[in-house]
Amino acid sequence: MELKNNILVSGNADSTVRVWDIRTGQCLHTLQGPHKHQSAVTCLQFSRSLVVSSSDDGTVKLWSLATGEWLRDLVALQSGGSGGVVWRIR
Repeated sequence: MELKNNILVSGNADSTVRVWDIRTGQCLHTLQGPHKHQSAVTCLQFSRSLVVSSSDDGTVKLWSLATGEWLRDLVALQSGGSGGVVWRIR
């Protein structure tokens, strides 16, 4: 979970990422769909326009904060989340 200004982004055990407006308590976006994580979301960071999330499934995904759309996979470990080390993501 990460909070900046009035926006909270949460990673969830149901493999989704949710974007919340803490002033209203409204869920603005649920980041899911055909490119969603396949396991619990364990780590995330966000900026003014992007959300980066990682999961026990070995993937690191890039999402649009404004629209909630999946943009691309940054990392997809073939081992399903174990045995890999990521040194740099470009």
